[in-house]
Amino acid sequence: MASKSSLKAFREKIARIQGELRNRIENASCGLDSSPEAIQARRSQVSDPVTGFRFFVNTYFKHHIHHPQTSALHEYLY
Repeated sequence: MASKSSLKAFREKIARIQGELRNRIENASCGLDSSPEAIQARRSQVSDPVTGFRFFVNTYFKHHIHHPQTSALHEYLY
């Protein structure tokens, strides 16, 4: 019979793997490259003090942006 600690460790490992797989599937479904280089490139673009927020919104919330023109509110926020 397995000890409770090994069962707990197994469940934690499965939960971690599940989370990693969920992230990969979500990233692939929205067209984001999940390679470490691509992730780092996106992070550096988001960190840009001038264009970072606009990049963030257009990359991660593009399903909320329905028009090619930006509203006055968006321009203010960017």
